[in-house]
Amino acid sequence: MITQNVKGKKLGAVEGILLIVAIAAGLFAAALAASFFARKGNAVWGQLGVWLLAGLCAFWLMKTLLAEYQYTIASGKFYIERVFGGHSRVMLEVALEDVLFIGGDKEAAGRYPDSRIEANATVSGSEIQKKCMAYRAGGKVCLMLFQPDAAVEKALEGRLS
Repeated sequence: MITQNVKGKKLGAVEGILLIVAIAAGLFAAALAASFFARKGNAVWGQLGVWLLAGLCAFWLMKTLLAEYQYTIASGKFYIERVFGGHSRVMLEVALEDVLFIGGDKEAAGRYPDSRIEANATVSGSEIQKKCMAYRAGGKVCLMLFQPDAAVEKALEGRLS
């Protein structure tokens, strides 16, 4: 069994404080805009804007700072799990014999022009280079972006025909 954990760059103390201040300032500005809309008689749009901004901030924080991925090769399958905190969820499970290609995304798009990227299991701030994997699923060829280390990439490439 081969396992790899991919984590993004962690923030330092000063960066974390600056991020919190920036998010608070953005939400404060959105709340001011909401009160402006409320005075004009259309409070709903201002409130929706604040909620939308807060949701986008939360999504961005989860995707860029909190997301981790675990790649596992075991029992003839390649598993990709999304990890948030201590909880993981299998995002993709591919039989090793269904792996067709590993390389750059432009090269994969050239080899499989009718395919599109179905999954993105990469994190920002990681020094590991992004790769694209083509695999068979449901009678079609799908593409996926991931960041394998040398051991995972070698194990997957060893199964290519």
